[in-house]
Amino acid sequence: MTLSRHHNQTLAQRAISFVIKYELKHGSRRVDDVQTIRGNNGYDLVSWRSVRRNIEVKGTTRRIPDSHSTEFKNGRLVATHLYVVQYSRSGRGNPKLFIILRNDIKPDDISPLIRYRFTSAAQRRLISSAHALRSDGRGADGAKGAGSG
Repeated sequence: MTLSRHHNQTLAQRAISFVIKYELKHGSRRVDDVQTIRGNNGYDLVSWRSVRRNIEVKGTTRRIPDSHSTEFKNGRLVATHLYVVQYSRSGRGNPKLFIILRNDIKPDDISPLIRYRFTSAAQRRLISSAHALRSDGRGADGAKGAGSG
């Protein structure tokens, strides 16, 4: 796992936690984390106010992060609300919360992006058969890594 990927996962988790606290403080009776529940693809949280809010949460230090294909259907955000939690690059200070309504996102505001992901089985197979290198470029046994000259 690269440092930036680890940082992004931590940032996403922080953003989810921030939004749950925000919702509870601002009128929600209950907030359910539905990220891993089958059938709730396209949003992370359900907030129970006077009206149900299906919330997709994005944590960032810059712009609105790219969305997964499951977060849009027929060019429209699946969630009723997109919450963007923007942290400073230094990690200091309070984050800013931007709440974007699904109806405010126009078809021209998004463009499709194709991504490829290795399956879990392929990752296990490829990593177990790959030659691991230490940060100094040497193999786990201390020998010079493959491809170094």
